[in-house]
Amino acid sequence: MIKGKVLLIAPTFRNLYKDLIEELKRQGYEVTFVEDFLYQNNLFRHIYEVLGCLFYPYYLRHRYKVYSKHWREIFQRKDINLNFDYIIAVDGHSSCDCLFNKLNQVNPKIKKILYTFDTVSNIYRFDLNYKYYDKIYTFDIDDAVKYNINLLPIWWSTSDFYGEHYNIFGFASFGIGWKRYNVFNGIAIRAKELGLNTLIKLYVSPREESRLVKFLKRVFQLDKSLSVNKDIITHKEIEPENYRGLINSADIILDAIGHKQSGMTTRFSWALGAGKKIITDNVSVSKYPFYDPKQIFIVTDDYRIPAHFFFEKFHMKEEVRSEVEKFRIDNFIKTLLNFDA
Repeated sequence: MIKGKVLLIAPTFRNLYKDLIEELKRQGYEVTFVEDFLYQNNLFRHIYEVLGCLFYPYYLRHRYKVYSKHWREIFQRKDINLNFDYIIAVDGHSSCDCLFNKLNQVNPKIKKILYTFDTVSNIYRFDLNYKYYDKIYTFDIDDAVKYNINLLPIWWSTSDFYGEHYNIFGFASFGIGWKRYNVFNGIAIRAKELGLNTLIKLYVSPREESRLVKFLKRVFQLDKSLSVNKDIITHKEIEPENYRGLINSADIILDAIGHKQSGMTTRFSWALGAGKKIITDNVSVSKYPFYDPKQIFIVTDDYRIPAHFFFEKFHMKEEVRSEVEKFRIDNFIKTLLNFDA
């Protein structure tokens, strides 16, 4: 028996949405997936960055026109029955009046849930979409307090896949600026001092650049390749399943947020679910009920982590495990869809 029909709107980043689809179906829901459409206009973005609030109203009006057109095209698809019981939007960039007016018209009792795994304080301003939803959850503990919304860390799921064993595993995109690089490079140097076996890499997408662009980047010192430790740079990505396998196999997971946020990254949640030790630069994790300094080491500017953290045996405390179980994917879904509490 089908419990209900769910419209899932989510980004396709690292195929995370597939976990949600699989678990929703396992729990008895019929799922229709639509990729969340993120409007990006580089010219408008640059103008907004220069003019700020002066340009923002125009930017919003234009963005909503684009989203409305997007959803009108979706509504015309013959393979989608719009009579949904639930809508779950992950980030919900494309939320707009057009979408919700139509869904409410077809089913006035539809339950609308928003989950964000990015911070409010960026150009997309997720708080502007809050008005559309009945329940709102965020991965970010500071946003939860600031906007009086529900806190729910990013989901994790069990995996039977294992990869090659490393004492430390860390893989992420280079990110904006040098913050993440400094963490990864600092830990790589410390690990080498201790003779540890590591896979520590920052991904930089391969791209062709003209000689003029390369020259200008060198002149203005914008070419990151000139001063980086090339041993930790890679142009090859790791497939999601292999990524989880490497987390399962490693002793310690290296995490670095790369920009200001107080929410945990996906790899942090996966590492917690796998019961691993974690090194992170996210100082906000100390605010969470699962924080245990014997499991999670928070680095700042000094990467000479005491040797005992790397070599001491570790077993997750029962009270910590009970907190981590709350955002295991089955419990994560139940929390989103629970309207009885």
